[in-house]
Amino acid sequence: MPLKKSLKYNAFWNILSNILNILLLFILTPIITKGLGDVQYGIYIILGTIGGALSIINLGLGEATLRYVALYHSKNDKEGVNRVFNATLWLYSLLGIIVTVTFFFMPEAIIRLLNLSELGSDGTLLIQLTLVLFFINFIYGCFTSIPQALQRYDIFSYIQIGQNGIRFIVNILVILLGYGLKGLVVTQLSIGILSLLVVIIISKRLLPFLSLYRIPSRKDYKEVFSYGIFSFISQIVGLVWQYCDNILLSIFIGPQAVSYFSIPMQVIGKVNSTISSGFSVLFPKFASEKDVTTIKSIYIKSTQLSLYLSIIIFVPIAIMIKDFLGIWISSDFAEKSGFIATILAFSYIARGAFLPYDSLLKGLGVPKYIMYITIASSFIILFCDLLLIPSIGVEGVGYSYLLSSLIGVFVIGCIWKKYIKNKNIIAYKIFLFPYLVSIGCFTILLHLKNNISLPTINFTSFLVTGCIVFIINLAITFITIRIVDKDFIHEIYYPFILKLKEKCLSKKQ
Repeated sequence: MPLKKSLKYNAFWNILSNILNILLLFILTPIITKGLGDVQYGIYIILGTIGGALSIINLGLGEATLRYVALYHSKNDKEGVNRVFNATLWLYSLLGIIVTVTFFFMPEAIIRLLNLSELGSDGTLLIQLTLVLFFINFIYGCFTSIPQALQRYDIFSYIQIGQNGIRFIVNILVILLGYGLKGLVVTQLSIGILSLLVVIIISKRLLPFLSLYRIPSRKDYKEVFSYGIFSFISQIVGLVWQYCDNILLSIFIGPQAVSYFSIPMQVIGKVNSTISSGFSVLFPKFASEKDVTTIKSIYIKSTQLSLYLSIIIFVPIAIMIKDFLGIWISSDFAEKSGFIATILAFSYIARGAFLPYDSLLKGLGVPKYIMYITIASSFIILFCDLLLIPSIGVEGVGYSYLLSSLIGVFVIGCIWKKYIKNKNIIAYKIFLFPYLVSIGCFTILLHLKNNISLPTINFTSFLVTGCIVFIINLAITFITIRIVDKDFIHEIYYPFILKLKEKCLSKKQ
């Protein structure tokens, strides 16, 4: 039986997988955008949105499976692992078939609803292929919970890296050979089928005792539903956050507006997912950890680390992303999407401290609080989108994200009061003060950049300016850490340096 890995080891592999994915995205997106055009690329994004929106039927069982497999595996309860996994797999299979078959015979209605008339004669086929891909990915998600629950994120990362690498190569060939949108959809389906077969084999290797499609009992369903129902409601409302932007932009403005929002959002989202991937490994750790003091310590330090990383990364991104889009895509595209890109990046500064509490609440088995948070945030997103998109266009989505981030700041205080209760550490001093410093730093750096005459934007000037902005922001953040919490540097930074020195010395010997 494979041994679980440490938090740092798992975080390393999860982050590495996301970084490689960002690099592939960086190369692939302009190739696909130019190969398809803004409108066809917007349609390609919308097709992906269909599968994501339909995943609402998972009933929250994915998170329930991850938590209970981690819990039962830590107790060496093989029966418990099989009971939970099979309850999820049976339901996923049944629900996936029902939804896929239902929508498979009504593609014309989907085309009319989402304003996808430009799909032309291939519209029906592309919608149907997208639905089949949804079913494959739906079952795939059930099996990927196994390596994550066992805290083997290195194996999970191998799967992701291999999948993304194959997709990268094949998608480039599809565009260069002129197969267009249809070729991309067929490619996604083929890779999805291959990935499902691979992850099934790996799951059986990790858990040889795992039985597939063992008929579960009513008790088995009740166990996963008692946890999953809250995650399900969270995901229903969360899909409003994740997908309503593309759908509303397509309805109110058209597919081209989807491109102006989705491309910068992909970049920002990938960077954020890289940070969050390092902290998502906390979920199975919190689920299997029994010592309350250890849980509190991990939460406090991981929240601080997540916040500081977000400040260090997203302040420079918010300032430089318009120039980046101009070099990466085109100057015309940057003019149309640069402002919303800045707002979106800035909103993710505030989200930096939100990542660990998600894993904490799920790991402690209280997903109802995540449900409350998601409902509040998603309601703000939907309300602001409906209000702002018709009046100010694509920029309205950016303001929606910015306003919704305020919910997370409030949640940190609530979690601190209910679970941490550490009188020796003042919550607002650790979290609120860095927020204020990051806002001030962003304002000053943006003012300086906008008021200092620079040469024509090219890769060299972008790189030099970006490095200067990053270094200044890093210095201010480091000074802030020194003022707020000196112990943080001693506990996080110094041990890393000492271990690095030890490894270097051992290699020399």
